[in-house]
Amino acid sequence: MSEEGLHPLLLVRPSDDGDGVDTVRKKIRLVREMKDARMDGRTINEFRPFSLRLGAVARAVGSAAFSLKNTQCVAAVNGPTAYERGEFAMAAQVQCSVRLASFCRPAGRRAERGPILAAEERELSASLTTALSSSIQLDRYPKSVISINVLVMQDDGGALAAAVTCASLALADAGLLLYDVIAACSCATIGDIVRLDCSADELAAASSETTVAHMTSLNQLTLLRHNGILRVPHMCNCLYNDL
Repeated sequence: MSEEGLHPLLLVRPSDDGDGVDTVRKKIRLVREMKDARMDGRTINEFRPFSLRLGAVARAVGSAAFSLKNTQCVAAVNGPTAYERGEFAMAAQVQCSVRLASFCRPAGRRAERGPILAAEERELSASLTTALSSSIQLDRYPKSVISINVLVMQDDGGALAAAVTCASLALADAGLLLYDVIAACSCATIGDIVRLDCSADELAAASSETTVAHMTSLNQLTLLRHNGILRVPHMCNCLYNDL
């Protein structure tokens, strides 16, 4: 969509020194006022353009790069490697790590490296572990560890969904035995409208966000993560849109 068709407020960018709070507030008000239209011209049930590439990290057993327009991440898989500590385990352990690059967000939304950012990364890592563990045939790799590391290079909304999809592609690239490949997506509620695959500006105006990870061939959910307050009919609508 050309800039000629956009609202004038959307052509204004906050300055790099952290100013532009009024502009951000105006954007939030504009997002809430828009009903079936969206800031980038998409419909409420339309994804952003995405791309993927396997073998993005040369020294990893398996790797992938995934971008959801301005949300970009890279995943690397190592293992299975022998687990030498503790008792014998009949199934492999999955260790996931999600790191947010210091430059992944604009100055106005950027968090300094510290307890808050560390807590967010731990929460994302735990969600990634939950989403991926069910898709790997762990019993085929006894007493071993599978390490999955994801770096979020740019976060413009939907970072967790992008990380899950990217990591699942990296597992497939590593040649590990999987039950299915996982596809993940997110949606958010703004007012009474559920919008699929929201950008960061839309999430700033949202009252809730839902992320779903899904094994499409088996038609099974591996993750359902929700933040915010949401009515039951809207939750059903979120699940219907995500799946």
